[in-house]
Amino acid sequence: MPIDYSEALELVRARFEPVCAVGAPATVAYKADGRIGFLPSVEVAMDDTIRIRPNPNPTVVPDRWDERIRATFEAVIAEGLRRDSVRGASDDQIDRFAAEQGVGEVPAAVRAVLRLVGDRPGRWFAGTAFGVHDVDSSAKRHAVALLADVEHLLRDPEDMLVLSAHQGYVYQFIYGNDLTRDDPPVWEIEEGAGINGGRKRVSQWFDATRPGVCGGISSTGRRGGSRG
Repeated sequence: MPIDYSEALELVRARFEPVCAVGAPATVAYKADGRIGFLPSVEVAMDDTIRIRPNPNPTVVPDRWDERIRATFEAVIAEGLRRDSVRGASDDQIDRFAAEQGVGEVPAAVRAVLRLVGDRPGRWFAGTAFGVHDVDSSAKRHAVALLADVEHLLRDPEDMLVLSAHQGYVYQFIYGNDLTRDDPPVWEIEEGAGINGGRKRVSQWFDATRPGVCGGISSTGRRGGSRG
């Protein structure tokens, strides 16, 4: 009885994995009729007529942080946020934003967010300083000063990249040693409360900051207004 490719693959995995020996037979599942056969692994490796094609229905999907960021943005637009009420920053603006903080790297996911709302965030970060104009060396100095009063594992706080500043007492940032990662964790320091966070990556953090179209929510999850 013919079986489909996925069923054949599971049979092969159940019976033969792990196979680690160099030169071991390579198990082949024939898509046409479901037969399982064997070929020398060296022959498979050297045969130019054998092609690797992507599985049209993969069981393991790679983490696409870029798609998640775009989907978050488009979902908020669909909910009623006017597209022209926000404006993305250019790469030159983003590079200057980083240089202003003395940082040479900008994670790819942070750059993707700033390209969407970094020049004019509008309602997206209501009550919170965010973007290439509002987060600068002054915000970085204040965040570093807060770190001086709490225990932390940062080797050099000057290496961190500050993403947002909420009314001078809460800052969200990326650790300096995470700046080369595509979608690193976001951390938060709050005056009197220390450091917390790290559970959300940039793409997840951006989704958590999505505004209510009828009332902006700050990036910290607090509504704009006075502390307390």
